[in-house]
Amino acid sequence: MDGRLNGREVVLTHEKGDGKDTLTWEAKTEYPKDQDQGPKEPATAGQFKSQDIICIVRDARDPASKDNLGPTYTLLSVSRDAPHNSDSAAQSAESSLQSDSIQGIPSSFLEAHLLSKLPSHLTLPPGPEGPNIHVLISTLSGTHRAEGFVASVLRPLLGHLGIPETAYKVHRTVSSQTITELTTSIFLPRARRSVLQTVLLLSGDGGVNDIINALRPTDPPATTASSYTPPSLCVLPFGTANALALSLHTVKLNGLHALLYGTPHRLPLLHTTFSPLARPLAPNTTPLSLTGAPGSAHGSKAAVPTLTAAIVVSYGFHASLVADSDSPELRKMGAARFQHAANALLYPPGNKPPHAYRARVSLLRPPSSSSHPPPDPPPSPSSPNCKTTKDGSPVQSYWTTLERTTHAYILLTLVPRLEPSFTISPRSDPRDPNSQRPYLVHFGALPAADIMRLMQAAYDGGRHVDVPEVGYEAVDGIRVEMLDNDDDDSNNNDSNDDDGGGGDGSDGRWRRVCVDGRIVELEPGGWFEVRRSGPDTSGNDDESWEPVKVIF
Repeated sequence: MDGRLNGREVVLTHEKGDGKDTLTWEAKTEYPKDQDQGPKEPATAGQFKSQDIICIVRDARDPASKDNLGPTYTLLSVSRDAPHNSDSAAQSAESSLQSDSIQGIPSSFLEAHLLSKLPSHLTLPPGPEGPNIHVLISTLSGTHRAEGFVASVLRPLLGHLGIPETAYKVHRTVSSQTITELTTSIFLPRARRSVLQTVLLLSGDGGVNDIINALRPTDPPATTASSYTPPSLCVLPFGTANALALSLHTVKLNGLHALLYGTPHRLPLLHTTFSPLARPLAPNTTPLSLTGAPGSAHGSKAAVPTLTAAIVVSYGFHASLVADSDSPELRKMGAARFQHAANALLYPPGNKPPHAYRARVSLLRPPSSSSHPPPDPPPSPSSPNCKTTKDGSPVQSYWTTLERTTHAYILLTLVPRLEPSFTISPRSDPRDPNSQRPYLVHFGALPAADIMRLMQAAYDGGRHVDVPEVGYEAVDGIRVEMLDNDDDDSNNNDSNDDDGGGGDGSDGRWRRVCVDGRIVELEPGGWFEVRRSGPDTSGNDDESWEPVKVIF
């Protein structure tokens, strides 16, 4: 159909089908030749790919159409010098905002991309203390591209949408503590006063974790009071793996599509408590919060160190991999740093086998009436006070303990993917409010070749969960207790470790826990316990804490 593009008469066609969704244009008139420089060949045709279009907005300067081509719109898209992969964890550093004036857009294409009004989370008025829309740049996340993206794409986009620079505040990290400090000094006090806030976080998964934990309940509980209003968090993924954004399907256009078309939703969480002497390791050594542990398998209500996760809590190979790859030198490698660290763990010096992690692992299994039962029927409840139906089926969550005490992999997750192609838990979906129970992936100590085989199966669409050696089921929580030399461990076959003995007590490397990328080291004989958020099916109702709402 006839149209006009940047003042030039064109024919516009919406081509859709066979994986193609583009708006093509072809000039109706010849472009004049440059008489001074000789003949030129300016573009006489082109296209706009749907995957690159941020939005289409009505041109406020042209309220009434003056011809039969209809209203004038502004088409805003991302222009890249490098090939675009909408599912990539690291977008091109050469992105820039492209703005085109256009008339005569086919209705099928216009309806798919028209932004008729701004979402409410981008229309928040400033308060007495300043703007309530915050742009938070994690300057060292991933490959350090966030700052350039704000300058070349985000800031001009907001300007085109009528959002002046006075309507939002830009913050930049200067240390690993910056996000925590901003949250405790700005976001948390305002949330306590029921102030509506929006945080555009240009970061990886670690930045999300920093905000969530800085909003943890205190005494009195700050985030459970009736006056508390959770900030709305939009994650613009600029980390290495960006597992949360991948799993929420918000990586499109670096999160801009979610920012403009998404709405705030509840985010499922994992609450982790640790034994008293657990300590955080560099680079993020922010002290762990202290909170009670009501209803734990440990039976103690004393204050213990606590962290909350939105993605993963792990022990064993995964935790060691994340910890060993988190150095300034390896971070420069991007996602390749994980492969480098994995090789060192799988093939220790001296032709030794991979480390066998020694721990007693207990599972808080959901009741049999759960709408998301485990793939195999769970064993009979081991808890003597577990309530059952007449046929013996449990009606509340119950604890059971794995027979195996040597492990390679213990990972509890709320998301399906930890990397773009690494599907660790194919049944997880944090977007579905009816499917937010975490899944446990676990297997015992194995030779390096077998561990590699299982990891490759995870890269092949998550096929590892169908392998007999792998345990995979939905749970309400787990508890992991370190086994040291003095503990009974008849199943220990790890006699070749370099920790000086048969247990993990003498080397803290084997007692590390990963919580959304943060590393915590347990003391010898230490433990950690994880519970899912939401009403606790074991009888407690104090895990319904909602620190933020996430936009998707």
